[in-house]
Amino acid sequence: MGLMMKSDKRVAARMAIFLPLALPLYLLRFKIGPLPTTALEIYLLIWFVVATFGYGLGSWKRGWMALGEWRYAILAWTIASLASVFWSPSIVTGLGLWRAYVLEPVLVFVLLVSLRDVIDRKKIEYAMCGVIAIVTAWAVSISKCTRVICGSVWSVSFFTLD
Repeated sequence: MGLMMKSDKRVAARMAIFLPLALPLYLLRFKIGPLPTTALEIYLLIWFVVATFGYGLGSWKRGWMALGEWRYAILAWTIASLASVFWSPSIVTGLGLWRAYVLEPVLVFVLLVSLRDVIDRKKIEYAMCGVIAIVTAWAVSISKCTRVICGSVWSVSFFTLD
């Protein structure tokens, strides 16, 4: 049991380091049953589960408590944004957007705060530089190709897996 938790801790730390490199996975969209999702959301879900098994539920509490006075602002913003879902024309669409743009970033932030002593900050900075280099190279190369194929640089709908 102890070996598995140690392994889970290493995997959770590595997943945090590779999180910046996983950000382009947002472009891969698909459905699981009736729920639309992205590959990035699946990555985050796996990371949350692995980190919870590796560090226990106490890691979430430690991360939340480490936020100090910011906890109240984050909680108020999360609750207010959730309340706004019920004023949207489509509650299902509103919940999906709330999940993607409010809930998941807050959970990522709390988990990163709880793992800040475990994760090497330099490795995350290198991963961010890698993302910038990859996305820049992709944007420069694709801009030439999409003008020929799609007629517009901003046509990225070919990434949707419906």
